[in-house]
Amino acid sequence: MARNDLPKMIRDVRNASAQAAYNGPARAAENVVRELQIKGPGWTGKFSNSWSIKTPVTTAAGSQSPGEAKKVTVPRLTGERAKRLYTNNTAVFSMYNTASYAGIAVDKEQGVFIRVGEPIKPIEKTGTRTDGIRGKLQGAGGNSRTAPYNWYSVYVLGGAMNKTISTTLSRALR
Repeated sequence: MARNDLPKMIRDVRNASAQAAYNGPARAAENVVRELQIKGPGWTGKFSNSWSIKTPVTTAAGSQSPGEAKKVTVPRLTGERAKRLYTNNTAVFSMYNTASYAGIAVDKEQGVFIRVGEPIKPIEKTGTRTDGIRGKLQGAGGNSRTAPYNWYSVYVLGGAMNKTISTTLSRALR
């Protein structure tokens, strides 16, 4: 190796590291949102399409429209741009839902439910709603849900989200 190649090689390694440090978490955030879309309720599809990913560079927002869930994609960064980003701050990725009824859809808030047409996902359970919570159904009744009760808490706190992040980051670092 020529003596002049070493600085270039060091720069290339730093760029590749910074790129992996940004693009890996970006892919992980996309995969987490995709799983939230799949596991979450889906009557009209608007909730599934209201997930967003905030990055240090931009916010990738869902379409917020009814219909089948569409993938939320974070723009990838080149090595130089990622390197500048990490020189100035740390890259934090936030995933959140912008639907006005998101608290209801994740079974954290009470809500009033109005059936609008037929669901785009299969009905998971029917029954009588208890406590005004979307997923709490008991016995017989005309209420329905398209995702299990506490689906969000089970995904986030039960280890599935961490597994998705870990698996995606491992792949990105290879």
